[in-house]
Amino acid sequence: MRDTLGANELQAHIEHLHFTFHPLDGKKVLKEVTRSINTRVTENNNALNLLKQAAESTFADSFANHTVKTSKVCQKDLNGKATPTVACFWGPNQHSAKPMVPPFTITNAMNENKRVQHVKRQLIATEEGQLFSSPPVKDYPRFYQQFRKVYISAISPVPKDIVIVIDRSGSMARLHGNRSLLQITIDAVTSLLDTLNENDRVGVIVFDTGTVVPGVSIRKCVGTKLVKASIENIRFYQNIIQQIQTGARCNYELALRDAFQFFRNSNYSFRGEKREQVIMFLSDGLPTIGGDPVKVIAEENKILKNKVAVFTYAIGQSWNLTSLSVLRNMAWQVYSYPEYGEIKKGTFKHVVDPTKLKDEIGFYYREFVSKENDVATIIFKQYKHLQKAYMPYMFVCKQLHDTNYTVFGVTCLEISLTSFLREPVIFYNEQHSYAFMIDGKGRTILHSSLSKASSLEADEEFTRIEFFERDKGPVVESMKRGEVGQTFTYTTNAFSKGETSLSQKINVYWEPILHTNFSLCVVIADRDGTITYNITPSTQERFHYHRGDATTDNRKACSHFNRQAVKEFSTVSLTPAAFIDPELYWGSDDNPRLRPSILDSVFITYFAEELWLNFHQHSSDTIWRFIGTIDGVLRVYPGIQIPDHYDHTQQPWFQKALASRDEVIVTGPYLDQWGSGHVITISKAIVKTITKNNSFVVGVMAIDISITHFHQLLTDSYPICKEFSTSCFVLDDTGYIAMHDDFVYVSTKVPTVEGVHITQKNPAIANHLLKNNIMTRRACLDILAKKTHYSFMVSRSHHRGEINYSEEHYKLLPVPKSNLFVVVEDQRYFNNQETCCSSTSTFTNEEQHCSKSDCPCVCFEEIPSNHCEDHLNLLSDTPLCPSSSSQTAIELPHETDRALQLCFDPNCTRKSMQRRECFKSAGCSWCSRAENFTPLSEEYCTSRRDCYFGIKENHPPNSNKKEKNSQHAPDDRNRLPILLLAGLFCGVLVMTVVVVIILLMLKRKRKNMNSKHIPANLPVRPAENGYVVARVYPDGRPAAYFSRSQFGTVVYHHNFVFENST
Repeated sequence: MRDTLGANELQAHIEHLHFTFHPLDGKKVLKEVTRSINTRVTENNNALNLLKQAAESTFADSFANHTVKTSKVCQKDLNGKATPTVACFWGPNQHSAKPMVPPFTITNAMNENKRVQHVKRQLIATEEGQLFSSPPVKDYPRFYQQFRKVYISAISPVPKDIVIVIDRSGSMARLHGNRSLLQITIDAVTSLLDTLNENDRVGVIVFDTGTVVPGVSIRKCVGTKLVKASIENIRFYQNIIQQIQTGARCNYELALRDAFQFFRNSNYSFRGEKREQVIMFLSDGLPTIGGDPVKVIAEENKILKNKVAVFTYAIGQSWNLTSLSVLRNMAWQVYSYPEYGEIKKGTFKHVVDPTKLKDEIGFYYREFVSKENDVATIIFKQYKHLQKAYMPYMFVCKQLHDTNYTVFGVTCLEISLTSFLREPVIFYNEQHSYAFMIDGKGRTILHSSLSKASSLEADEEFTRIEFFERDKGPVVESMKRGEVGQTFTYTTNAFSKGETSLSQKINVYWEPILHTNFSLCVVIADRDGTITYNITPSTQERFHYHRGDATTDNRKACSHFNRQAVKEFSTVSLTPAAFIDPELYWGSDDNPRLRPSILDSVFITYFAEELWLNFHQHSSDTIWRFIGTIDGVLRVYPGIQIPDHYDHTQQPWFQKALASRDEVIVTGPYLDQWGSGHVITISKAIVKTITKNNSFVVGVMAIDISITHFHQLLTDSYPICKEFSTSCFVLDDTGYIAMHDDFVYVSTKVPTVEGVHITQKNPAIANHLLKNNIMTRRACLDILAKKTHYSFMVSRSHHRGEINYSEEHYKLLPVPKSNLFVVVEDQRYFNNQETCCSSTSTFTNEEQHCSKSDCPCVCFEEIPSNHCEDHLNLLSDTPLCPSSSSQTAIELPHETDRALQLCFDPNCTRKSMQRRECFKSAGCSWCSRAENFTPLSEEYCTSRRDCYFGIKENHPPNSNKKEKNSQHAPDDRNRLPILLLAGLFCGVLVMTVVVVIILLMLKRKRKNMNSKHIPANLPVRPAENGYVVARVYPDGRPAAYFSRSQFGTVVYHHNFVFENST
């Protein structure tokens, strides 16, 4: 059977490739990586100090006396109409700020620092509101709000405990303009909460006659303790305080006593850090009931040894000198007892104009600025960057001091973590080895579980390392102490939401990063390593990049499933994982370094193209043929442009094949992200045998076929499915339905075919499989989502052949060497079943919440957590779920001309086409129902774009009716009957690996593709060692200038010359 599939030939070819295996040496890897990171840390320090010196010298020389250049230069920059300047600045008022060019000393320093590639932005911000930025900020108000949290964390890094006390008495209903004082206060508090960082803790109390803690009915702990200022908790408070309404009379005493109770119920030295403690009291008038608030503060603070400062804010104009003195005395704590501890004098503000309240309370941090702090502060953020991706960044900041050593601002470098830590980032793409980094507090800076953070819809969030590395407690504690060490252990890794797992020995090595409190750990799986192949390419080999708009290789475009394609050759795309600096894949036009293994990967995948070009029956059974390597190379036939955001290494068909490398994997049905409608993917891991007990995954080969083709293969291979009162469906080893009659003979124009589980479709059989332990429940932890995912595994270990449950009226037929089972059921006993499960999908990550009832489904449960401390209660050894991106809709490339000849015309409308042949033709559909689902008087075969799912005038997603049918399309060939898998992989890219070379680097012009084209498919040869580099030349030079005699072995692509480095 494998001979029919071509898998044996493919493996034989790989086994005959000469190679060198390089076992991973953990000590050597760790030293090399830390050396590189240490170098970049030094670059950071030098750049930050240079910028600090420039800023301090400028302001010492009286910045206000400097002549400021016209703002028009920067304004043109922001509109994209001029050559970018080095920097611009705004200030001092963020609401009316205009961009201006800063003094020479600052622009000169910023220009000098541009050589540090991983620094993405340089910033200087002052207490007066000035903001200097290089490169210039286009959306200044939005950036100012985002950066405000970073600024406060840098200028006042001390952790703070804050209790916000809000007056909601009847007088707060008074209007100022068209808003009440209460609503203005809520908006100001909402803004204040945004400036707190994860080292802070917060509590909120609202009061009138009595007191209320917002949200206590939802989260009991918020009523007694301070809450860690995590993103989740801040959003919880911001949402809940919007519901506050005005009440009755005003009682300061109860509000203050409850506020002090928060501090008594919370540890002063939370996680070993001494903290500043503050009550922020906001009111529009004096109390009408209760005791003297000044005496209450003295009594309560005495118990806490006077650790608490009180900030008071008198809102509005209904105050006189006498009433204002009460709030001033509260802040100054005039009745307190100094013998119990030093009294911390607070701040009193009379906010006459309530609209200024947000600014006034936003400056609370000024009372906690250390004037002798010259240590860099590191703040981490994660926010939406280019191409809708969420990128992790860190800000390294230092305070700015004037000649009196008074702090007047900060200077910061915004650094891409994926660029700064590029070596451990690309290390994720090894077989089972990985790296992680933490800081001295045990916060996770880098981990393979965070490698696809672009899937997180969050601004920022810290996760403690013990959640990811639960079996490495002693290692983590040693790393926190800044020690060097090594050990070994055994661990279990989960794949595809816990559906499969792998236990293995690992070797662990760790070492601190100089001049930081960071520590790096590399985890080396036993027998893991890298391979280099000894390949001599033919001069006839060609490389074709998937961006046809970026090349002039005389491509003859045709239409394939509504995509602009080319059938003369395959095309290759590279994911971010293929680059030494993955972040530059999105953030820069020029990315000069590919991973060294990419050369071999393109060579190896080239042989598949030769095989594909020999498959003359392409359109009769397949939609796409492709092979994706583990290091980020994707080759597709017919050649098309792959969407920018598509990462094959994160797709279920790829991950499942990696987890079950000896089996043929069937995945789907699902909606193809390349635009061809619903498909089923058949994939197989390609491995290189190193030793008898060790093999190396090269990549995964795959093929897409239509749902009807798969259904026809099922009925052809299993005649029992055609018998009266018998029906069949195909089950994969996780319990998902890969094929069912309802997927072909549909009752709606948009049928549910994706993510249908047997627990939903046939609960009777599902329950019987569970009862007999043929199907078992599995679980894995998604730490970032704080969920436990429950899935299922159908086992074949005890049943190699047919499993006949005649008393239950069904049979289970395992399909050899695959992840499939054919279920043959007596349909008389399985009609109209009630189910408590809903459809789910590994492609969209949509799951239902687990029910408390006896209803086994694919579902999730929230991991129990202490919201106040933002701590997960992990009480089991359940493995972690693998890192993956949710398969959200991906925008297809804009293709202006789709009115093209079909690449492969199956000639669906010819009279001899019968239903069986029509089902097996990828581009055809057997049209049997009208739009209203009534049967057609005469069924016929037509293009599936005109009769999707067999319904007349039903069109697939991304349909376009401009395709032209060929007048002379070849007839389909007859094929021999084969077993299901042979059919499934009939013609499956009999992927073998030979040679083609690439020393590619792309000029990524996503928005403007007006560059002069140069040849992109010249013969090339691989680099013998070193990284791949790119040499860029002006567009105006003629192509003849790029000669092999001048530059050696090169490949031309999009105004780049790619050459070997030595």
